[in-house]
Amino acid sequence: MLIDSFPSYSYFANYIKPTNQSKILDFGSNWGNFLNSSPAWLEKSNYTGIDVDQEAIEEGRKKFPQANWYWYNRYNPVYNPTGEKILPQLNETFDFIISYSVFTHMDIEDTLEVLDYLYSLLNPGGSICFSYCNIDRQECVDWFRVRRENCDQIPSQDYVYLINNKISLVSPSERVIHFVSFYKTEWLLDKLAKFNPVSKPPHNVWMQDAIIITK
Repeated sequence: MLIDSFPSYSYFANYIKPTNQSKILDFGSNWGNFLNSSPAWLEKSNYTGIDVDQEAIEEGRKKFPQANWYWYNRYNPVYNPTGEKILPQLNETFDFIISYSVFTHMDIEDTLEVLDYLYSLLNPGGSICFSYCNIDRQECVDWFRVRRENCDQIPSQDYVYLINNKISLVSPSERVIHFVSFYKTEWLLDKLAKFNPVSKPPHNVWMQDAIIITK
């Protein structure tokens, strides 16, 4: 599923400061919104995009042939329902790993498994920065709810999944149209405690909070 263009570089620029020498992994890159909205000095050959959406990866290769693109066949109930429970196989390390609105469409077990793997790809002193839906940030909750008719109210609790229009504590096991994860910040930080994570609020027009993990 090709995602419309949005300037995700401006989201991450508030939290990380890459240079033209920084090796960047965009986890859940789609066709490369981060690269598309980045300044001209960012070295495209140091950028790697990876996604479970094969069409998006092919589009990224066309738009930015200097960059590195990988498709991997991991299961996702919305974006790759025929995939498998596998991790990508990347034989390099990175200074920054970014991920915008990707873990928002994964359950907590998948999130923890993938973050363990991504952390192993991080260079010493490097950082992972990813967005998440803060269940107590009303504008974020409303953004997802108003796009769905007859949607359940989202209660303020440790976590919930919004599956199609219904609230659940169990992630979907088959294809669905919508799947969004909402977390209470303190609960998510506790789940990630071994990484010493830091949570930051959104800025400007963005509505998703950020988690930053530094190695």
